[in-house]
Amino acid sequence: MMYTQTIEAVRRQLANQIPPTLEQTAQLLARIEALEAVVSSAQHEVAQRQDVEAALRASDQHFRAAFEQAAVGMAEVGLDGRWLRVNHRLCAITGYTEAELLARTFQDITYPDDLPHDATIIQRLLSNERELDTLEKRYVRNDGKIIWIHLTVSLVRTETGAPAYFISVIEDVTARRQAENALRRSETQLSGIIDSAMDAIITIDQDQRILRFNAAAESMIGCSAAEAIDQPISRFIPERYHFAHAHHIRRYAQTGVTRRSMHLTHPLYARRADGSEFPIEATISQVEIAGEQLFTVILRDVTARQQAEAERERLLNELATERALLETVLYQLPVGVIIAEAPSGKLLLGNAQLEQIWQQSFSGEENFLHTAAAYPGFYTDGRPYAPEERPLRRAITSGEVVIAEEMVIHRADGERATLLINAAPIHDHTGRIIAGVATYFDISERKRSREGLHLLADASAVLATSLEATPILERLARLVVPQFADSCAIDLVDEVGTLTRAVNVYADPVSQSLFDERVYHSARSPINLALVTDQAVIYATEALANPGQEPVIQEAEAGSLIVAPLLARGRTLGVLSLARTDSGQRYRDDDRVRVEELAGRVALALDNARLYQELEQALRARDAFLVVAGHELRTPLAPLLGMIDLLSGWARTQPTIDAQAGRWIGVLGESATRLRRLVESLIELAQVQAGRTNLTRQPVDVNALVRRLVAELRITPKHLVHVVGLDQPLLVDGDAARLELVFTNLLHNAIKYSPNGGRISVQLSQRQSTAWITVRDSGIGMSESAQQHLFERFYRADNAMRLNIEGLGIGLYLVQDIVKRHAGTISVFSSEGQGSTFTVCLPCAIEAATSKSSPIATDEIASGVGH
Repeated sequence: MMYTQTIEAVRRQLANQIPPTLEQTAQLLARIEALEAVVSSAQHEVAQRQDVEAALRASDQHFRAAFEQAAVGMAEVGLDGRWLRVNHRLCAITGYTEAELLARTFQDITYPDDLPHDATIIQRLLSNERELDTLEKRYVRNDGKIIWIHLTVSLVRTETGAPAYFISVIEDVTARRQAENALRRSETQLSGIIDSAMDAIITIDQDQRILRFNAAAESMIGCSAAEAIDQPISRFIPERYHFAHAHHIRRYAQTGVTRRSMHLTHPLYARRADGSEFPIEATISQVEIAGEQLFTVILRDVTARQQAEAERERLLNELATERALLETVLYQLPVGVIIAEAPSGKLLLGNAQLEQIWQQSFSGEENFLHTAAAYPGFYTDGRPYAPEERPLRRAITSGEVVIAEEMVIHRADGERATLLINAAPIHDHTGRIIAGVATYFDISERKRSREGLHLLADASAVLATSLEATPILERLARLVVPQFADSCAIDLVDEVGTLTRAVNVYADPVSQSLFDERVYHSARSPINLALVTDQAVIYATEALANPGQEPVIQEAEAGSLIVAPLLARGRTLGVLSLARTDSGQRYRDDDRVRVEELAGRVALALDNARLYQELEQALRARDAFLVVAGHELRTPLAPLLGMIDLLSGWARTQPTIDAQAGRWIGVLGESATRLRRLVESLIELAQVQAGRTNLTRQPVDVNALVRRLVAELRITPKHLVHVVGLDQPLLVDGDAARLELVFTNLLHNAIKYSPNGGRISVQLSQRQSTAWITVRDSGIGMSESAQQHLFERFYRADNAMRLNIEGLGIGLYLVQDIVKRHAGTISVFSSEGQGSTFTVCLPCAIEAATSKSSPIATDEIASGVGH
């Protein structure tokens, strides 16, 4: 209505040949400005939303460049220690997946003894004592291994100086530390061996002077090391052996043999410091270090052999004591140990841990093989053990050595347990099997923990496959059943707060009836307790069957169930329920913790799916609004622009119209034209984002199009436009309206970003089968970094923002999109303060591509004078 009234008023004035007053012209200008405000508001809302998208893309690019391509572990860590971002190398170092690390803090995987060092570094960084700090510390990998890492950490602060997060660089230095430790241990062990050895160890140089003299040598010879060092070895050899010893050393040095015994052909004697002699055994070795030969002699006083014989007798007498000691040790071992007679299987020795593992007492008179066979055993794949296949039976009957074999048993208390079994035969001196020994280690908890971690890892992988809620819940339930449950039900809270069954997966018909919805959702059901407490709850089915309670599991064997709420960002999204029918596989507290973690991941996936759907809906609504708003704005603009042109033409013929009124009419025309360009850009942007940008192709004379656009430009007096074109049509197969949008944007940008005026050059040429259009200005230019983002949606160069040059940052985005859809390219070359050059290359139409290039036509020059 506003536009109609304005146009009618102008029409009446023209009909009556009465020129519009200044007041009427100002009113018309005000209406145009109001219309621009509506468009600006819509543009502002779009810009805000797209700024978020641009920031997200920039963040992704930063993550890929700084994290994923790094050869070392890198991470962004929150002030609370939580991993915010991690790269693949860090995942490889720690053994965790990215999702597992992001669900943890660095404290979770740091070796406990090293946490105080971390706290010290954090304090130094937070207090600005240091900008960068390093240390070496230990991580506990996902597989339980402890590794050493070299950590370099710095603190990132906000623009206000407030701490934001930490940047950490992690290198695995385990191999280096192990090598250093091995070297230290080797040196320590060598010194320890030499200094604590029972035998005398003496090292001499090639001149046979003593370099090392250990404690045993001091005791054996009766001379301190300080007195012996640098003395000739002959001092401790009886004089009658001096010549033979010197000759033997010279010959030995020439053989190159590293080690030999010296008492093989005749007895050897040594001399103590007090002159007394004693018989010895000696072994000599040689090594060359830095060109010098060193000899090491190990001496043993063989007079101690008599003492050894006495010791042997003593050991025989103490055999009974040793057996008692053995029994004591066995009872203190953390594994079950049994020694059974062969071939009967009669129990000879067993410890208390064995009875605890089996939940069964064993007497010394019973046959262990028969007793153990009464409790079913299974391979890990579910196949039952035959009696002759049991590890101890195989060791006793066939002499087989069984190492680390897993067996699942039903214990005396009805619970299932997974045992790691080793078994071996015991032979007498003739090689006959007289007994067998077996060790039993209960790995049930460890196996359950490992399976739980695998379940969480697999579940995370499933949840990451889609943003559609129903498919991922179905796949998750089929992963859980039968790996971790016999039945899985997932109930979701609908829009009115009512629980609705979304998934119900079961392993067999018996498990199908585990969750009856009517009873399961009753007031006293486990689901309500879980919702009230916001925690997972465990129920044993026999407890649910107590008098006075409503049954929850129907027509199923004794078992247990876990119910966990699905919580995400303070909202309850539903309930996850798991049940087992096997009484030997009841859920425990550690299972509850795992299910809570699983429920948390499911809830987060559901919440992400919801947010994704809301985002999709918002984007569709935005695009629809832009299209509708653009068309609504376009409708009144066409007659408005026509009337402004008529008004402008009429004003030029009226001598009574003063210069001020003429300028106002010019402002009206410029504002309306700018508004039209903005509307066309918004409509084109909406169509691009909605994927509705079909081209209406026809031969387009780019030469004529560009010349027309230059002629229609409203150029300021300080600008000069120089056109260098061809003297014949330059045809491309394209959409005329959209190509006009391309060159209109480039020409207006050349003027807009040359606020101080200057020369604008437009050159058109044909090179083989390609049309080249170059627009060059002498304006503000841009930096190299700005050129990398120039064609992104809503991007504005920093210098344009500083100079308050108007614009939304969508023009060049649309230009590039249109050029690409015409199978062309656009490039930019610019330096800040030196102007910019934009080059568009488009495939020529067939008739133009087959013709030769024509000479360049006479230059055309357009200036702002008279416009």
